[in-house]
Formats: sequence, C-alpha cells, structure tokens
Amino acid sequence: MDVVRSTDSFFLRDIQGLRAIAVILVILAHAGIPGMQGGFIGVDVFFVLSGYLITGILYREYHSTGTIRLHNFYSRRLKRLLPAMLTMILLTSVAASILLSSQESSTSSRSALFALTWTSNLFFAFRDIDYFNELETSDLFLHTWSLGLEEQFYLLWPLLLLAIFRLSIKPDAADKYRARPTVLVYLLSIAAISMATSIWWTEIKPMWAYYLMPARIWQFALGALVFFFTAAIPGGYSFQKTIGIDTFLRWAGLATLLVAATLIDPARNSYPGFWAILPTLGTALILASINTNRHSSVLGNSLVVWIGDRSYSWYLWHWPIFTIAGLLNIFQDTAASFILILISLIAASISYVVIERPFWHGRFSFFKPRTVFTGSLTAVLLGTLTINLVQTEGDLVNESTIAADIQQAKKDMPIIYGYGCDTWYSSEKAVPCEFRADNYGKTIVLLGDSVLAQWFTLFAEIYSPPEWRILVYTKSACPIVDEDFFYERIGSTYSVCTNWRNSVIEAIGNIEPDVLILGSGNTEKFNRVQWIEGTKRILDKVTIAAQNTYILVGTPALPFNGPGCLMRALESESATPATVQRLAQHCGSSKPLEHVARIHGYLATAASNFTSAHLLAFTELVCPGGICSAISPQGTVTFRDSQHLTDTFVRELVPLASKVLTKN
Repeated sequence: MDVVRSTDSFFLRDIQGLRAIAVILVILAHAGIPGMQGGFIGVDVFFVLSGYLITGILYREYHSTGTIRLHNFYSRRLKRLLPAMLTMILLTSVAASILLSSQESSTSSRSALFALTWTSNLFFAFRDIDYFNELETSDLFLHTWSLGLEEQFYLLWPLLLLAIFRLSIKPDAADKYRARPTVLVYLLSIAAISMATSIWWTEIKPMWAYYLMPARIWQFALGALVFFFTAAIPGGYSFQKTIGIDTFLRWAGLATLLVAATLIDPARNSYPGFWAILPTLGTALILASINTNRHSSVLGNSLVVWIGDRSYSWYLWHWPIFTIAGLLNIFQDTAASFILILISLIAASISYVVIERPFWHGRFSFFKPRTVFTGSLTAVLLGTLTINLVQTEGDLVNESTIAADIQQAKKDMPIIYGYGCDTWYSSEKAVPCEFRADNYGKTIVLLGDSVLAQWFTLFAEIYSPPEWRILVYTKSACPIVDEDFFYERIGSTYSVCTNWRNSVIEAIGNIEPDVLILGSGNTEKFNRVQWIEGTKRILDKVTIAAQNTYILVGTPALPFNGPGCLMRALESESATPATVQRLAQHCGSSKPLEHVARIHGYLATAASNFTSAHLLAFTELVCPGGICSAISPQGTVTFRDSQHLTDTFVRELVPLASKVLTKN
C-alpha cells in the first residue's frame, strides 16, 4: 500500500483519490455497513494500483540508467511502510493486554510476530483452523495479510522486472531504453498463469487463493500492463485519449467497483476466483482514465485526496479498533459503527502526521539505505521482544477457582470429540460414534451440528446403556436443513455437509431408531422459507424410519465470547462470592432470544405436519429469566465460546432437561 509521489500534481491527486475510494470500501465493509459487504474488494484495488505505480517507477529508472538500484528501492519501501505498521502493532498489542482478557489478546500474539515481518498472509493461509476457536476470526492483525502480500510483491517484482527488461530491452542508437513487445508478452503470461491458479485454488484451496502471491500477482501484473498501454513513456504504447474517453473510462471503472462492492457477498461467493475480475477490471479502467494534464472532479476532490493521503494509516488502524470494540461488545449497531469509523480516522490522522509523513518525505526520509536496513532490523527485533513481554504480562491471570474454570472452559466439551466423532469439513463419510452394551434393546440417534453435539452428555444420561444404544452423527457447522450454502470459514460451498447429511439420512432409514434427535445452531444463512421447507424435506425422509423424532431448537448465542468477557471482568474484580453475581450481570444479554424465537417459529411450522415430530427447547434453562449469561448463578461457566455450552453446565441441566423432555 505504497504511495508514490509524482511531479505531476494532477496525476498525484487522481492516484490519491483512487486510494481513498479503495480504503473507504474496505472500511465500510469491515464496519458492517448494510449493502457494502463486498467492500473488501478495496484491497484488490490496492493490488492493481501497486502494480501500476511500482512498474512505472522501476521502468523509468531502467530507462534512464539501464538498471534498477534495488537497495534504494527496498530502502524507500521500508521507510514508507515499516514505521507506521510497527507503531500500530506495538500499540495494539499493549491496548489488547489492557482492554482484553489474556485469552483474547493471546490469540493475536502469534500473528503479530508474523505481521512484523510481512509474512502474516502465510500464517493465515497455512495455519490449522480450529472450528471451536472463534477468536481466530477476531485476530487483531488479520488485516495485515494484504500488507504482507504487497511487501512480498515489492521484494519479488523488481527482480522479475529487471530480468524481463534485460531479456527484452536493448539500448537503441541514442543509448535509450525502450519497451518492446516481449515485455508485454512476459507480463501477459504472468497474469494468465496467476489468474488460472487463482481460479483453480479458489475451488480446491480457497485460503491459498485468497492469501498467497501466486493467486494474486495477476492483479499486480494487470496494473503493470495498464501502465505500459496508457502512460506517456518512451517506448510505451500510450493511446491518445480525449476528455470524453477519459470520463467514460473513469465512470465505467467507478461503476464497476460499486457493483462489485454491493454484489459480491463473502458469505455466498467464492473469492477471489472469477469474482475478482470485477474490481480488478474496474481499477484498470480508472487507471487508464488518469491524465497528467487534468484531474477528475471526483478523484481529485480535495477531501477525497486528503483521505487518500491517509489511506495507509487508516487501513492500519481501522481493523484493530473495530475488532477490540467487537470483543468488548460495544458499538454493535450501524450508527455506532460510524462512530468507530470516525475514531479510526482520527487515529489514522495522528499516525500520518506523527509517524508516517516524517519517514515518507519529512525529516527522517533522508537516511541512507544501510542505515535504513540496520534500523529496520533493530526495530523488528525490539518489536518482537516487546510483543513477547506484553504477552507474558497478559498470561499472569487470577488463579482463583473461577479463573481456572474460565481458562478451562474452551476444553470443557463432551467426550465424543475425544473419539473423533466430528470430522468437520475434511470428510463426508457417514460414520457414527456408537455407545452401547451388548444387550441393548433400543436405539437413539443424534444427528446435528456442534450445537446439538454439545448436548450429548444430557442424552447419554437419559438414554443410557444397557437399555439404549446411542449413535452420534455430528458435523460442525452442518445444519440439518436441506439447503446448500456457502461456508465462509472454508471459502466455498459446504458440499461435504450436504453429501454427509444425505448419507446419514439414508443410514437412518436402515437403522429405524426408536428416538431420533435433530438439532442445529440458529444460523442466519437461511431465510424463513429455507428454514421451513428445508426442515420439512428432512422430516419427510426421517419420520418414516424413526418412531419418535425430536427437533432441538438451537442454543441462544451470546453477542460476545463468554469466557473472554468473564476473564476481562474477573481480572478487574476480586474472586469473592459476590463476584459471581457481578460477572453474570456484566456478561449477560437478552438480545439472543429474539433470533431464537424466530427460528423456533420456523421449526414449529415445519414440524406441524408430522405427528411423530416434536419440538424440544431448552432455551429457558440456558437463559433463565430471559437473560443469557456466560456464568450461572451457581458460578458455573455456561459457555465455552459464544454459542457452545460447557459440558459441566450441560451435566447440571440434566434433571431439569429430563422434565422438559418428558413433557414432549
């Protein structure tokens, strides 16, 4: 996300204006502004823009000198990018250690170290995803993946261009260097291979496609091609453009970006793949419209240019501010999101004036490359040490019984996970976990996602051996609703879920269980019709085989991470009996019940046509008095994250839940 100064003020204003458009799209998407869910494509805009600008810098240098002075180039990038990013990482780490619980802040400590070396995209692409670690999606440095990818581009691209130029460009009679068609062939080849890789990986390795250079470099290469075709350079292929053509290209590009930002939905569309063509093409059209003799009234507007100047700092600061606010369960509506946007812009402006600008083209911009390299290495090492020290302090938590329970809550799960009963998205084979004695007489089948599976201990107590055989079919994030859906955690349609669910339903036809329990989380992936009709199609198939079918309504989900909220509150309280009451009040909410009531109604409608299907709800047990809390009045930690109950709490509910089951 490098800003390049040009001697031409018109050119600079339009470039900065495009940067402003890109960062605003990203900010609106991350703030959750309705209709802007695809605004993350602003990152793609930055990629194309970097390809355009960096290629221009390197070509002009090669044209003038016959070489590219790599040490000068890398030095400029370090001065431009490292100080502001290092400051953000260190201050965010310190703020997290103060404002968040040790569990929440520790989640981001590893990625912070990768972010310091611009390799966080590799970390996020290759890390093992833990379904039950929802804090992974709240990593404070998740946004640095794009900065890492850009820095890797800055490292690779000069070397690649230098090789291409030496193979393709020879000095002419006037000892000048001019572009040749061979350069364009190389760039087109890079773009074509990379784009094919992106489309392929989007289907088979979506995390690789999103985070890694081989699937993204085509966007940088397209920016380079736009430079050679439109910039007024010796040996280039600049086309003559009129004001009318410029205007058409600019508005066509802006319209394409707007369509992409509003049409692309990360919850439904595999990305990047083919979808990335939209923002990439839109950016290319805008770049092609830029004219050094005049600036756009839209892109060159003073306010837009002002934002563009601060785009790098704004990108740096918006995500940790938004994420910390989310973890603290504050600013949860649209109006409050705009307050967060303003706060992040203020932080960005301070960073720009105090840190970014002095190193970019101020008093610290004149350091020699050797000084810059030495200083950068020293700064990264000191930053690493600081992050480790901050994390060590954060690990020193209250050793009370409550604190110990909170720390263990994440692992407080039913025994089925120790037996490998849930293969998540890695396998679609319908293999049950079986619990029985040799002389069993009846069979109960549990079929559902992790929200149903959390109740295993309850059903194992009620339908216990030797009389009962228990068969568990569970797959995380796989609702028992006959509808396909795009699963953003894996970046593709969850076909494994669909195939697995169909296989299990076929198996149930052969098992003919005495009792069948179906259950799912209260996902928002489906609308009313999908919930009702998708559930009906399931019941049509299973009620024929099962004597009695129960549909368990999903557990209300907290609007925050339960253990994280408790630990934050506990670290500022004393662990006395009164603390439990305060913790329950501090980490409780009635908000989840509204959504649960709606899903309850959908399921009731679906089950109404089936005489052997019954609705089962433990909502009042989980949320007594209409308040869902992360800790019970007895001091038991209730949630192990935001939506899954601890096994200890489920055990405590067995007597009351048995009565509910008997009534049904």
